[in-house]
Amino acid sequence: RLDNDVLDDSAEYDNIGFTIGGTRDGGGLGFELFYTLTADRDTVESGGVKVGDIGTSALGFYVLYKTPGDIYFKGKVGFAYVDFDVDVDSSASIPIESDDTSGASFGASVGMNVGTDGSIELSYLVLPELDDISDQIGELDVDMISLHYYWNF
Repeated sequence: RLDNDVLDDSAEYDNIGFTIGGTRDGGGLGFELFYTLTADRDTVESGGVKVGDIGTSALGFYVLYKTPGDIYFKGKVGFAYVDFDVDVDSSASIPIESDDTSGASFGASVGMNVGTDGSIELSYLVLPELDDISDQIGELDVDMISLHYYWNF
């Protein structure tokens, strides 16, 4: 999700990705490495005029803590790189540029084990803000709400 006061609506686009890592014995301290990229771009507008089609990819490394049990909670903190990509419409009244950033990132999840081979998890992840992609827009918040299925092996 991409959010800003100048744009008419928050941009919501679909990403797909993968995560590797985990914890020992189903709980405690662990790590994750994730990568995600846009599978379905969204059109953003300002003042009713199309600005462009946008997408975001991200790469992150996290240290995490996961509670034990069939239903669990997970918190994580780490470092992420975000690449914001925009295909600007030629009639856009607000110039907007592709940009990238990196910095601290954190998130929280609630999950449930599914048999012995996997788990389903709902997560909220705060990624580094994109600063000054346009003089008129300023910074953009790039946060992710995601649904994961993990294979345990």
